[in-house]
Formats: sequence, structure tokens, C-alpha cells
Amino acid sequence: APREIDMSRKLPPPPPAPSKPSRPPGDAMARLLAGTLRTGFGHDQAAVFDESESIGSPRGWIPSRNVAIDRAVGSALPGGRIIEVYGANSSGKSTVADQIGAQCQAMGGLYAVADVERNRDRRYMQAIGVSMQTALWLGGNTVELLFEEIELLARFSASGNLVAWKQALDLAGYKTPALPSYDHQTYDPYLRKAERKKKPVASFTLYDWSMDHSAALAEYQAASGLVRTGTTDIATREALRPVVVYDASGAVYTGDTRSTEFRSAREALLAGEQPDGGWTGHVADRPIVACWDSIGGTTTQAEIEDGAGDPHPGRAAQAIKRNMRRLVTLFDQALLTLVVVNQEYTKIDMGGGPPRPGVGPKKDTYGGDGIKYHSCIRMLIERTGKIMASSAEDAAQIGQTCDVLVVKNKVAAPFRREEFGLIYGRGAENAFTIYHDLKRRGIIVQKGGWSQFTDPTVAPALGSFRGWQDLANGMAADPGLYVKLAGIYFEATK
Repeated sequence: APREIDMSRKLPPPPPAPSKPSRPPGDAMARLLAGTLRTGFGHDQAAVFDESESIGSPRGWIPSRNVAIDRAVGSALPGGRIIEVYGANSSGKSTVADQIGAQCQAMGGLYAVADVERNRDRRYMQAIGVSMQTALWLGGNTVELLFEEIELLARFSASGNLVAWKQALDLAGYKTPALPSYDHQTYDPYLRKAERKKKPVASFTLYDWSMDHSAALAEYQAASGLVRTGTTDIATREALRPVVVYDASGAVYTGDTRSTEFRSAREALLAGEQPDGGWTGHVADRPIVACWDSIGGTTTQAEIEDGAGDPHPGRAAQAIKRNMRRLVTLFDQALLTLVVVNQEYTKIDMGGGPPRPGVGPKKDTYGGDGIKYHSCIRMLIERTGKIMASSAEDAAQIGQTCDVLVVKNKVAAPFRREEFGLIYGRGAENAFTIYHDLKRRGIIVQKGGWSQFTDPTVAPALGSFRGWQDLANGMAADPGLYVKLAGIYFEATK
């Protein structure tokens, strides 16, 4: 237990804060250096941070459909980043990941699942909101193959987005040259390493950005009163409205933007309609959530090729660290959020001798430190109790209470702990979380089996109600009540 602090003891005064150098707004030297770097290496390579709030920040946010997790991480999960969800078995890790993917789908994005452990329940996924029509299944069974599949997913998505940005610049009157292309090849994962490079399974022609396109984008931003940085930020996206258009053959359209079919298809997609004539598409920078469940249960190619008794210490950790270093920037470009589900294991100290303070079984996660270093958010999920159908002695268990502890957070304050309720067959129940939090804060009072708000104007139509189940029914019948109560729930973070 944490040691109590004696507040009666007078603490020493804090050290004086270091004096900040007086710098006028819009430092001329900083802007000159940023301009010099842009001239030398391209408009995407340098900028002054005070030019835009989007520089260095995620280009999108994805709520988790769990108010406790959203309050613990600050507001929502950052897009294009790596998020680790770990904990003991049956603590709700896969449910958390699936609900994040369901919310991404509700926002118009895609959800890709790498179910390495083969423990997914299709009906349960649908019950918590996952749409099977826009859910992808990644069938890789090794660490190396899954990284290659996720890399192809990110590269293909980023390539289509860049084509859409170029076409939007062309439609705005800023003619740009053709995008530079490159070939991305894939290989048979079941061949040995020496044989794989000889015969690729497939080769994809993908597109990349260039200095000319960065300069054209920066010129458009300057003419439109936007931040002249050359980055595809949210404000520029809303102004240009890039759209990925697929032609009748199903390929990303890279032809002349003066085409009548292309223009009509683009207008239909921006209006939320499906165009005629075999054309289809979507708005650019479509968010993607890729769930790897679980990275601790994924084998390596070397472990498959060798025998059961051959040791491979650190082989998976090396592959994970190497690939995360290689792909972390690509995830941001493709707006792909990688949700890594991981487990804990116990390390036992074998030093011997008498017991020593701080020495003994310690818990750690699989995959080495590469996941810890590259993750933007790491959250620990713990099962803490049971949720019973009623207070009767023979009542059935219908769920469990869980704690989420954000042990790493690069977008808000870390080490926040929140409690939520997980109902079997339904996922995280926000009504349970809100009810118990407001009751602890005195906003809801309970007398016997009935509860009510201390301020009757909060929910006048609800009146007295029986616990979180009646509150859940009231919020389901009145979405405005859920928005109101969720706002009160999030006031605790201010």
C-alpha cells in the first residue's frame, strides 16, 4: 500500500524555475531555418511548431466505445499510432480491441483482425458492433508474415490517399507531375529465406510523394490562407476534400481528372452516394484499425522451420523491434492504428538466499521492449470483480468489473486508473460505468433498491430508477440523456 504523506510537515520551497529566454513571437531565425530545410529537402521535412496545432499531432482520433478508457487516455485514441492492450487472461483485452475496431467502422473506416490464437467468436463480435462487411481477416501465423501483411495494408492505403491528394490539387488548379511509383513485392512465406527472394508471389505498383507535390500543396495552402507546411493536415483535407475513386476494373483511378466520369463519381462520393457506371470509392485518409491478437502468442518463422526442442531466445523480440522501427512512420502516413493485444508473464528471481525487499516474482509482457518503446499508449486491463444479475444468493454472474490503467500515454497525462463494467455477450456497458462513478461522486444517491439524481433536472423523465440496468434502458431510449450523462462523467478529468 502507498505510504501516507504527513501534510502537517512543512515542505522545503521548490527550486526556482529556470528563466526562459525572451523570444519575440514568430522567431525570424526559426522561420529562416525551417524555410531553408524545406528548400533543401522538401516542404514536408520542416516547419515551425507554432505554425499549426496539427504539426506533430495525430491526424485523427478514434474513441474506444468505452467511456472509462476514453477518460483514462484523455479523450480518444490517436490515429496512426501503436497502442498496446495487455493483461491477464479473460480480462477483456480482445473485447476492448474489437470495440475500438467497431468504432473505427462506424466512422467510415476499416477493421483488420489478425486472430493468431483463433479464439474469436463471430457472434460476439457482431453483438458489440463489428460489421463483417468492412472487417478484414489477416491469416498470417508468424511474426514476420503478419508484419508483411500489415505493411502491405498500410502501403496500399497510403498510396491511394496520395493519389487522391494529387487529384484534388489538380482539380484546384495546381497541376502537378505524375506521382513517382515503386514496386512492392511479396513472397511465399512457406519457402526458406534463401529461396524467397528468387520468386515473388506478387508485385504491386504503388505511389509515393515528391518535392514537386509538396511544393504545390504548400502553394495551395498559402493561397488559401492555410498553414504553409506541405503537410496533409485536417484543415487542408477539409478544404481540398480528396477522394479515392476506383474505376470499373476496381483499380484506383490515376488518369485525367478532366474525365466526366471521374468528376461525377467524385461529386457523388462527396455527397455520400454511390456513383453510377461501375465507379466507386471513398473519402481519402480513411482510418484503419489493425488488431493483432495476440503478439505474445505468435510464433516466428525460425521456430516453425526448426524442431520443437531448438531454442530461439529473443528471436521474436528482435523481429518485432526491427519491424516497428521500420513501419512506425508508414502507419502515420496511412492513418493505420495498430492495436497490439499482449499477455503478461511472471519472471521469477533465481538468485537464492533469504528473502529481500523488491525481489521475487515480477510481471512483464511478451515481445521485448520494442512494443513498449514504439507504443503511443499502453493500457493494462485487470479483472477486479463480478457483476451479478441480482443481490440474491443464487443469482447468476452476468459480467465482471475491470480496471484500466494507462501506464504510458503520449497524448495526455499517464497513470490514470478507471473502472468499467463488462457484460458477457454485450461488451463494455457504459451505463454501469457512469452509474457507479456518479454514485461515488454523490450525483446519484441510492436508497434501498431505488436510485435518483440529487438534481432532479438532470434526468426529469427518469425519476427514480432501479440501478444501472434502468439507467441503461433510459439512455438507450433517449440518446440525449447519454450525451448529457457522459459529459458529467468526463467532467472529472478537467
